[in-house]
Amino acid sequence: MTSPKADNWESPQKVLVILAHPDDAEFFCGATLARWAKAGHEVAWEQFEYPFQKEKHFEASQGSALEVQEDEMFIKIRGEGFTYSFDKKTGLMFSMIIQGKELIRKGPLLNVWRAPLANDLDSWNFWHTEMGYVTEGMGRETANGWRSTGLDRLSQDVDLFST
Repeated sequence: MTSPKADNWESPQKVLVILAHPDDAEFFCGATLARWAKAGHEVAWEQFEYPFQKEKHFEASQGSALEVQEDEMFIKIRGEGFTYSFDKKTGLMFSMIIQGKELIRKGPLLNVWRAPLANDLDSWNFWHTEMGYVTEGMGRETANGWRSTGLDRLSQDVDLFST
């Protein structure tokens, strides 16, 4: 099925432009939209704020007192319906139990790595972000610089853990 060319519409049309990013309308089809507006068509686009749901606010309530239990390896914090356990050596949450069900075991860990996208892998993009660190034989792409500096294998060390 083909649609009529916008320039050949017999009467003014209402055109709604929907694209992935706020500036895509101007960047990808701005000239076309300007031409349509000049021809008398009503052209509009909208950017919606995410998330669409309003944040829920909770008021603090007087709950039961917390119980803190500590030994050489772990710190456990207990309250009404929950127990949090932390490993003192690693600083990690070792366990989170809510209403008798363990929801977290060992974790979470900080991880800032993301897989490279196509633009990060293109060698033509490398001159924009010369990092000075590359691994020979892996190309001259931005992602090579990220891997060469170790961003794909960061580790977490604990300097201090106390209660």
